[in-house]
Amino acid sequence: MTIEYGMKDGVLLWVRSPFDGTVTYFNDIHRKPHAFRHLTNPQHVAATPPPLAPRELQGETERVRNTCVFCPGNEAMTMEEVLRVTYGDIYDTPAVPSGFHADDWAIRVIRNIIPRVPEECTGGKNESYVIIEDGRHFLPGVTGLSDLMWSGALPAQHYYHVFRVAAEVVRRSLTNTAVKSVLIGRPLFWGLAVDGEAGVRAILEMLRDELDISMGMCGRATIASIDRSVLGTVSPLLSVLAPGHAAQIPHL
Repeated sequence: MTIEYGMKDGVLLWVRSPFDGTVTYFNDIHRKPHAFRHLTNPQHVAATPPPLAPRELQGETERVRNTCVFCPGNEAMTMEEVLRVTYGDIYDTPAVPSGFHADDWAIRVIRNIIPRVPEECTGGKNESYVIIEDGRHFLPGVTGLSDLMWSGALPAQHYYHVFRVAAEVVRRSLTNTAVKSVLIGRPLFWGLAVDGEAGVRAILEMLRDELDISMGMCGRATIASIDRSVLGTVSPLLSVLAPGHAAQIPHL
């Protein structure tokens, strides 16, 4: 099985599914040290810089925050905002992260400046979104510029709201009648990085097999027969993340 894909300057741009011809487009990830370009060009990874003195570190972190288009205060530098969640929606007032207020945004959704899916495939509308999971650029107690805030460092109640925002983004996208499918992102990165074309093929076959098994367990023989009746409305994971109340996934 041949996997069609396009690359430029050593960076993966797109992959075509051999099963249905769907093309998945990829963009570089802003300011992330483990972006795909580093996996494909390990010889270009710079050596770890020496640690900064406390005063230098403070100045550099402030400079980075001031220039990062995703940080609070730079909202005008991004595309249209779709929705936001404030720190007050997530935390009790004493627990709001240092340096922020309850009415500051904690999670923000914007449209991607470069649609990952061409607009001609989505009825002329940009259906590519960026979820900014937290207003903090760096981890608490930052010791270097590589100490970036990331999903795994967020408290459970915060990430619970990230899940809900992601579900709302899906719901809004599905109101566009031109949207017919969902793209697969990072697993294809991992497969290509591990074993090239064979790795991408293995990932696609794995997903196909998992879909086949899941459809069989649901008593569905065709894609067209899958409807909302096979979806649960309560996620066990969300119940764990937000103990004390039932976690309902928004109806799509």
